[in-house]
Amino acid sequence: MTRIFGILIAVIFLSVGQTASAQDGELLKRAQADTCPVPFRASNLETFGVPVCGMSNVRDRALGHAAAVMQRQLDYDQDGTPDNPAVVNELLDSGAFFAVFRRESDIDRFFDSLPNDAHETYETSTVVMEDEMDISGREGWDPTVEEALHLVTQFGYAEVYPTVFGERKGSEIAVLMDQARGGYFQRVPRQYPAGAYYTYDDRSCDYSCQVTEFTFWAITSMRGYHQKRRGDIDEEWRLNTPSRMQQNARELVAMLSRPEFGIAF
Repeated sequence: MTRIFGILIAVIFLSVGQTASAQDGELLKRAQADTCPVPFRASNLETFGVPVCGMSNVRDRALGHAAAVMQRQLDYDQDGTPDNPAVVNELLDSGAFFAVFRRESDIDRFFDSLPNDAHETYETSTVVMEDEMDISGREGWDPTVEEALHLVTQFGYAEVYPTVFGERKGSEIAVLMDQARGGYFQRVPRQYPAGAYYTYDDRSCDYSCQVTEFTFWAITSMRGYHQKRRGDIDEEWRLNTPSRMQQNARELVAMLSRPEFGIAF
């Protein structure tokens, strides 16, 4: 899976007031200038101000695809407004953005070229590679969805709702993750207990990273992304359909379905 890189960028925001529906609350839309750092370039597709940025060698088609996927994760019901305006505003306030590289070697080269004292400023982004995208939709799964959703949950939901989506022990989502894994494990165990349905085994993934991945699997399974992927993912995640989620993780489904979160439709 693509690594998650944090990228903190200087962003100039021009405030534009806009009234949303009473249910959605008021979303402060921002017209942005210079949203992507050099040498990235910005996508022209509307993503509610959340920057989608590609390196110079990323094809326009790939950059546009990444932006379209991000737009869908922010407006899943496709009604033209963000599903959760507070989450979008948090992403804007934090300077979070979605970065697109051509290939993994480009990522390595880019970060290797940075001065040592610059790395710590790269904190709030996720990264997808053009050569792993399923732009045509024929491969059955598009990793762009995962990395876009990681940005939304890690730097959006986890910050707006820390007691619910916080990526730390004791938050609601973390408690549910521990139940799904058969217990609390600060580090990935060598073997999960029988009956665990979330069995992520990347030992480089710390506890907060495990929460990020669990949140991704739960939301995308509820939305039906993995209905034909059971054989591909069952070593890591076993509730691949909305019906399996409802049957085996009712408390998790109920939490994610709370109307104020704008996740389930």
